[in-house]
Amino acid sequence: KLKIQFQHKDLQEPIQDLNKMANRMIFALIAGALIIGSSLILNTNIGPKVFGISIIGISGYVFAAVMGIWLLISIIRSGKL
Repeated sequence: KLKIQFQHKDLQEPIQDLNKMANRMIFALIAGALIIGSSLILNTNIGPKVFGISIIGISGYVFAAVMGIWLLISIIRSGKL
């Protein structure tokens, strides 16, 4: 038989940093997907339109912009770029 014991010390901060990084990556991927999806919707001219522009496509762009600004603010506030 072989018995191994593992004890970690001071790993809480690196784990929190890794979680923040993963959350930001996922947030950025979702914002990017919104931009691509909105571009496709605008290109196909589907959905209700105002002044010839798809409301769904524009709302996707607006939502992606809000997410991007939110992400940028959180990065600046943390001080880790």
